Amino acid sequence: MIFLRIITILLPTLCVLLAFAGVGFWYNKKAKAKALARKLSDANLISEVARAGGSVTASHLCLLLGVDLGKAQERLEDLYAKGVFETDFLDNGTVRYTLSDKNLHQQPFKGNNLNAPPPF
Repeated sequence: MIFLRIITILLPTLCVLLAFAGVGFWYNKKAKAKALARKLSDANLISEVARAGGSVTASHLCLLLGVDLGKAQERLEDLYAKGVFETDFLDNGTVRYTLSDKNLHQQPFKGNNLNAPPPF
């Protein structure tokens, strides 16, 4: 009898706890996806490149935004196809993306020195 009472109390409590854990996991996953989309938005990406001096490589953008290298490369290629960037190659064969609108990277941007351009 006591065993049945323990199970009737413990089992529903355990189910409720697991349900809350599932909702928390789902919410956290959704929040991370939104944050990534915000980091990789056209406006944010162009703004970060402008702050960095107007030119970046995929690996530099990866470090600036704290995103996966593949995602950074994909977004740079998307914006290159739209005419936002021009490309050239560094001596080591790495593709450098430079903002097509020269006015964007000539404006002074306030911020910390962490966004300084790499030494190309």
